[in-house]
Amino acid sequence: MRGRSTSLVMLLALLLGACGGGAGAPPAAPAKGSEAPAAAPAAAAASQPAGPLTQVRGGMLPSILSAPIFAGVDVGIYQQNGLDVEVEPFSSTGDMLALIAGGKLEFGQVTMGAAAFNAFNRGVDLVIGGSGPLALLSLLIRKDLYDSGAIRSTRDLKGTRFALNGRGTIIEWMQAKVLEKGGLTPADVEVPILPWPDQVTALGNRAIDVGFVGEPLGSLAVARGVAVILEEREPGQAEPWYAPNAQGSMIMLNRTWAEANPAAATAIVKSYVQAARRFQDTRIFDDEAALASVEKWVNVKPELVRQSMPPLWALNGRVDAETLTEVQRYFIDTGATDYQQPIPLDRMYNDRWLNDALGEIGIVPES
Repeated sequence: MRGRSTSLVMLLALLLGACGGGAGAPPAAPAKGSEAPAAAPAAAAASQPAGPLTQVRGGMLPSILSAPIFAGVDVGIYQQNGLDVEVEPFSSTGDMLALIAGGKLEFGQVTMGAAAFNAFNRGVDLVIGGSGPLALLSLLIRKDLYDSGAIRSTRDLKGTRFALNGRGTIIEWMQAKVLEKGGLTPADVEVPILPWPDQVTALGNRAIDVGFVGEPLGSLAVARGVAVILEEREPGQAEPWYAPNAQGSMIMLNRTWAEANPAAATAIVKSYVQAARRFQDTRIFDDEAALASVEKWVNVKPELVRQSMPPLWALNGRVDAETLTEVQRYFIDTGATDYQQPIPLDRMYNDRWLNDALGEIGIVPES
């Protein structure tokens, strides 16, 4: 099992707005042109392109999962590829999606829930340019139920109070995949809607039986003695165990801008993939410049980052088409979309810029 954090401070900061947005305002954005943390400028100065930089605006949710955007900028990767990126933090994926579609942002990292699919159906000015992080969540079983043997596998979840942080998000689909592992459906459980931090509290006071949260909340619940993390992992199976290779969010571009500025769009996707490769898994723990950037944007100390479960991204930026198709079908079938006929993948996803980027930086083994 990969390393897990036990820090309350970490949970409040890393998960602000994660996987579809959260309550509260994001940390204030550092002023454009302000001094970066001490470790970042040296990396940024390592290699600068000749000529003027192309100015672009990128949106992100302040979370370690967005590190390929904000830390990628701070360590100089985007600048080396000819971009001057103004990073804007958001507490809501929906707000970010609207600004990308409206041309107020050129790109951002957003989740593919019902709202995103409905936006594509309306023909808004969006296109997926590549994949973001893998969808890693912890399935929390109330400790007394686990210890008594009442819940030891996904087959035992029938009739439980299985909390979610919201409807219409990709996490709702992920819950359905967990239940599918046990031969169940969402109709077999009660689904209280609770923000992730509140799920830990609710497990402690026995208001819910099962929680489904991002790290480091899972580790916090275990450290408090209120929950056990349940996994049903097969040998050699890819992450996450309940839906191998499921991607939690995508790199979204303004379609009109990307088509009119292919070199800049390629540079965005290229920079994101390069940053993800640099920060992947535990490598982020030894990257002082990246840790300084996480502290600046997410307000989490490096020592706390090192205690968390390390993030994973798709290292070649490829969108898992099978998963995206399945997620769309799920929301159609549950009535969350305002359309019935699936939107063809090529209306949502264009890999031309990713292909150009990979032509420059090569393809690597996924890890």
